[in-house]
Amino acid sequence: MITAFLLARQGALEGPAIFPSYSNWFKMSFGGGSGYHATSKKSLVFLLKFLSDLVPFEPPQYLKVHILQPPYVPVKHRSLLMEYVSLAKTRLADLKESVEDMGLYEDVSGAGGASLQPQCQAIQDVEKAVSLFESTGRISATVMEASIFRRPYFLARFLPALLTPRMLPVKADTRMSFIEALKKADKIPAAQYSSYVESCQKQRQQDGGAVCLDTNDEPLEVLKIQLQEFTELLVEGNDGEMSAQLSRISHTLSVIFPGCNDEPVGRTVIELHTNTPLSPELHVKVVSMILRNFCQCVLDASRANPPNK
Repeated sequence: MITAFLLARQGALEGPAIFPSYSNWFKMSFGGGSGYHATSKKSLVFLLKFLSDLVPFEPPQYLKVHILQPPYVPVKHRSLLMEYVSLAKTRLADLKESVEDMGLYEDVSGAGGASLQPQCQAIQDVEKAVSLFESTGRISATVMEASIFRRPYFLARFLPALLTPRMLPVKADTRMSFIEALKKADKIPAAQYSSYVESCQKQRQQDGGAVCLDTNDEPLEVLKIQLQEFTELLVEGNDGEMSAQLSRISHTLSVIFPGCNDEPVGRTVIELHTNTPLSPELHVKVVSMILRNFCQCVLDASRANPPNK
C-alpha cells in the first residue's frame, strides 16, 4: 500500500500526460463500490487505519483530497469513515488550513498550490476551467460537481472570479461562451449575470468608452440574434432570463452607439440617436430592428396572454 501511494503521488507530479492527478487517482481507486475495501470490512478497516496513520505526517493538500473525495464506504460502516474525516479535519485546523479554500484543480506538488490565497486559487481555477472548455467545448465535470457538492466555494470564490467585470467583445470569446454555458446550465443566477453585464458596461465607460470590438464582428447581426432570443424568452415568461438578455442587448447597443461616457447605462435608442452623431442609415436600421422586434413581442405575448388580461 505504501508503495502504491508513493508511486501514485510521484506519477501525479509528472502531469496529466503521464499520470492522472492524485485526486482523480484516489477517486478511481477507492471511490467506487467495486473495490476490495467496499466488499470486505477487513479491507476497509485496513485502508482507513492506513490513512489515519498518515494523518500526522500528511501535507494538507493530500488530506483535503481524502476529505473531498472520500473512499466509498457502505452505509453500515459509515462511522468508520467519519472518524477518519474528523481526525483529518482536526489536523487541518491545527495547520490553519481550510477545506473550502481548496481549489477545483488543486496542485498537490507542494510547490505553492496549497499556499495560494483563496482568491488567487479561484482565479487559477477559472483559467483552467475556461481552457478546458475551449479545448473540449464542454463544462468540465469538476466544475459541475463543485456547483453541487462544493457550493460555498463555487458561489463565494469561483463565480466572483469568473464574473470579474471587463470590456466585453460583441462577438463572444471563450470566456463569454463558458459563462453562457454555465448560465444555460442554471449555474449562474440570472440577477447575478445581469449585474455582471451591467458592471462590464460601466467598466467600458470608465475606460474612456473604448470598445473591445473585433473587425470581423458584425454588431448589427449580433443585435438581431439577441432580439430574436429575447422574443423567445418573453413567450416562455422567464423574467430572470429576460432581464439578463436585456443586459446583453444593452451592451450591444452601447457598442453600436458609443455615445457620451457620462450617460447612464441602458439609455433608450432615441436618446442614443439624439446624442450620437453617427450615420442616419445606421440609426434607421437599428430603430427599425427594435420596433419590428417590439411588435413581434406584442403579437407573441398576446397569443399566450390576451391583452385584456
